[in-house]
Amino acid sequence: MTNIESPSVQGRIKRILRRVRIFRREKEKYAERIKEENKRIQKDEILDEEEDEEKEEEDEYVEHYQNVRNVGNFLGAEEEDEEKEEEDEYVNHYQKRNVKDKKI
Repeated sequence: MTNIESPSVQGRIKRILRRVRIFRREKEKYAERIKEENKRIQKDEILDEEEDEEKEEEDEYVEHYQNVRNVGNFLGAEEEDEEKEEEDEYVNHYQKRNVKDKKI
C-alpha cells in the first residue's frame, strides 16, 4: 500500500476537498452579495442624482420668484423713499414759512 492509498491520507484528502468545495460555495455567495450591494449602491446614487436635480430645479424656480419679489420690494422701497422725500420737502417748506412768519 502506498502512502496515498492509506485510509488516513484518503481521509485528509476528502476533508481538504470538502473544505475547498465549501470555500468555493462561500466565495460564490460572497460574490453574489457584492454584486447585489453594488447594484443597490448604484441605484442609491442614481436616486440621489435625481433628487439633486429636482432640488436644483426647485431652487432655480424659487430663486427666480424670490428675485422678482425682491425687485418688487426694491421698487416699492424706491417709491416709499420718493414719497418720503416729497413729504420732507413739503414739511421743510412749511417749517421755513412758519419761521419767516414768526420773525415778522
